[in-house]
Amino acid sequence: MGAIGRMLLPGGPGSGQDDVSGNATGVSELSAKYPDCQAKLVEDKANGPALIQTLRQQIPGIIALEPDGSKEARAHAVSWLIEAGNVFLPASSDAPWVDDFIEECAAFPKGAYTDQVDCCTQALSRLLNGWPESGVLIYYDPVQISPI
Repeated sequence: MGAIGRMLLPGGPGSGQDDVSGNATGVSELSAKYPDCQAKLVEDKANGPALIQTLRQQIPGIIALEPDGSKEARAHAVSWLIEAGNVFLPASSDAPWVDDFIEECAAFPKGAYTDQVDCCTQALSRLLNGWPESGVLIYYDPVQISPI
């Protein structure tokens, strides 16, 4: 799960949950950790509808996100941002999830896990479209990602 600006993206760094109750707990914990995140995006696929229904009863700001195209197509649509050096990650010493995230990106789309890549591409797409704001809140000292 990740927090970008005022947007919370379940399924990113630190998720690893495959069931509704585990995901609901993760979203609740991240919402408490980042109270300024007003929009909580939940993909409306697989167990998403049940998760959305559960969370809307507990947490304000839950938004059902209908993905546009395949995970690969969404990644391709924003890959130029990474290639151009416009995407930064925190140093792994500050954010222990970074190494796993980079490994998942390197293995995409054939890796066993794709949730963090998909979370990242959804966030980059939303930011490109000017939502929720033009800036990004950085919680760590950023380190530039090398194009893979």
